[in-house]
Formats: sequence, C-alpha cells, structure tokens
Amino acid sequence: MDLENLLNSEITFIAGLVGIIFVLAGIITYYFPPKEINALYGYRTSKSMKSHESWVFAQTYSAVKMMQYGSGLVIVGIVAGFIKTSENIEVIAGLILILTCALLVYYKVENELSKRF
Repeated sequence: MDLENLLNSEITFIAGLVGIIFVLAGIITYYFPPKEINALYGYRTSKSMKSHESWVFAQTYSAVKMMQYGSGLVIVGIVAGFIKTSENIEVIAGLILILTCALLVYYKVENELSKRF
C-alpha cells in the first residue's frame, strides 16, 4: 500500500482523528484540571466525585490514560492503514478500537479509584 492509499484509509482517519482528540483532551485535563467537583468538566463518576482527593486523583490519572490510549489509537490506525480491507471493515474496526479505548480508560480509572479510596 502506498502513502496515498494510507491517507485514504478509513481506519487511519477514524482512529487517528479520535486518537488525537483523546490526546488533546488528556493534555487539557492534565494541565487545566477542574479544581472543584462539578457537573460540566472533568472525569465525573460517582467514585471520582466522592471526595476532593478522589476527584483530583481521577482528573490526573484519567488524563494520563487518555493520552496513552490516544497515542496508541494513532499508532494502531497508521499501522492498520497498511492492511488492505474493505471500507466497511475499516469503519467497524475503527469504531471498535475507539470504544475499546474509552472503556479501558473508564475501567483503569475506576479500578485505581477503588484501590486507593
């Protein structure tokens, strides 16, 4: 597969774009975390909102995980773009990758919150 085909790959576009969004959201949350528990911004679950300490931890930890999994999405999207498949399979695989990464962030953060708080 040449560079033009890679750039036209659905999975590269989907996973790459969402991966970049994950990384940017992680960077924003890491450097500009919400200071107080709120209903608009940050990692908001019942465990993260139990105390101020769990809130602060959840913001930092989820931001790091989002950056890690977002970077992984970009890399997997690029590598998968070299594999010749149909557009439908690429779209489905991209959506599965995105959902998996989002669930992994949730699972890892909630698991760590359960251990610490």
